[in-house]
Amino acid sequence: AMNILLVEDNQTDIDFFLLQAQKVQLFRQIDVARTMADAIHSLQEKTYDLMFWDMMLPDNSGFEVLRSFPACPPVVALTS
Repeated sequence: AMNILLVEDNQTDIDFFLLQAQKVQLFRQIDVARTMADAIHSLQEKTYDLMFWDMMLPDNSGFEVLRSFPACPPVVALTS
């Protein structure tokens, strides 16, 4: 089972993701970050196996943040 970080600011999308994740049962833990600041904090505190990342959050571009974490886990980019 994997530890996942979901970076998403839209509650409807978060709820949908969590509902679908329960069906798959591959994830040990799913942490949710609603801002880039929250995502950065999570990446500094924990290790993740995979991230699902909304690239356009109100407080910054996901690409800028990911460039600052060269050893980050694989990322699935989410976009509208």
